[in-house]
Amino acid sequence: MKPQIPRLSDVPLSTALGNRTLYRAAEILHERRDFVSFHELLIEVAGSVQLTKWDKQETKSGHIRWHNQLKFHSIYAVKADLIRTDRKRGWKLTDSGHRIVSRGDPQLWFDTYWAQRMKYQQSRKTPNKHD
Repeated sequence: MKPQIPRLSDVPLSTALGNRTLYRAAEILHERRDFVSFHELLIEVAGSVQLTKWDKQETKSGHIRWHNQLKFHSIYAVKADLIRTDRKRGWKLTDSGHRIVSRGDPQLWFDTYWAQRMKYQQSRKTPNKHD
């Protein structure tokens, strides 16, 4: 049985935070149509997303929670071919990312990203045939 993709309203706070900030970053990238530095994205996202006190707190590792969630959730967006990253140039939306953001549906973005996340998690559970 295939795992079901949850509704955004039903996910844990940290997952919702990661997706909300990542989707806003994607909207910014969609508007810019070019690479944007991660630092610049942080500034723009912070200025355009309502962040709670909890979102802004430092984690045990000393990092800002919403920064961590944005970075963590971007991993699956890259694997889902929604975002491309370059250490020197920053982040940029792929053609697939542009198509999804242009539809204006955060749930569609989440569904695409989440499906890739589930696929990755399932692949880690499947024993390697060569072992």
